[in-house]
Amino acid sequence: MISKVHPLRSHSGAAQGGIATVLDGWAQKIGDSLESHIRTLSKVVIILVTRMDRDSTLDLKDMKNIPMKTMYHYPCHIRASDLDESIYVNLITKIPGIELVHVPSSGLYCGGGGGVRAAYPDISDKLAIRRMEIARDEGVDGLLTNCPFCILSFERGLGLKEKAGEAMDFGIFDFYKIFSRAFGEDKMIKECH
Repeated sequence: MISKVHPLRSHSGAAQGGIATVLDGWAQKIGDSLESHIRTLSKVVIILVTRMDRDSTLDLKDMKNIPMKTMYHYPCHIRASDLDESIYVNLITKIPGIELVHVPSSGLYCGGGGGVRAAYPDISDKLAIRRMEIARDEGVDGLLTNCPFCILSFERGLGLKEKAGEAMDFGIFDFYKIFSRAFGEDKMIKECH
């Protein structure tokens, strides 16, 4: 199966070398090393380089099955930057085994962006928990997102629910990790060495 990938537009932060600063900021907030994030993104780049031809056509044959029923959480920075959200949804729907449930309403916020977590941590926690409960009520295994701040906010919410004795059987999934697993990251990394 072959699928056309839409090229991403250049934005001022990335164009001015800001991407390393953003990655470093994410790494510090999440508590992981910058190298960890670079490794994950490097796997995705390897996938794109080894599976995409010159006209931006991505070869989707031989993808691994990833059995999960999930909902994509649209990060607010994606909406604010005017990026086409369908890029991520289209890629997710191509992964065998993933059942993607559509968001029941737009504007559901994780509570982790725009300084809300720092300025209003209690409100941030309530928003994250509310967002996960809405998704859980739709019958999904968890939320899939490509924003480390969303992941951090949701994981904090899960921890608070567990601490309160109300643990949720719910997962938070990193889009880039799921994407690289579906394309057989281990095999591709070996092919590149």
